[in-house]
Amino acid sequence: TTVLPPVQVAPTQIMLPSAKLAAPEKRYVVILNHRAADLKISDLKLNVDGVDISRNANTQGRQFTVVLTFPAGFQARESEKMVFSGKTSHPELPSFEVPITYARSP
Repeated sequence: TTVLPPVQVAPTQIMLPSAKLAAPEKRYVVILNHRAADLKISDLKLNVDGVDISRNANTQGRQFTVVLTFPAGFQARESEKMVFSGKTSHPELPSFEVPITYARSP
């Protein structure tokens, strides 16, 4: 049998098509609660400016979908590690991080 973790964050990494975006790009992060207790998430943030973060309404504390909208013209800096992070109310996963990378030009 497969034992699921109490809280699961997917994907474990976000990939953008390039360092500079010609058009807006949306990426989705899903946070799943596999336990009976009501889960809360907070302090959702990205360590770079210009990205809109929105989340769906709480589905009885079981599943959250977070939408990251990168605007057209967004430029990732090679020297800066991009990370989406947040906190949960679960003691086994009080915080999470999802690294963001981009396809490198050959």
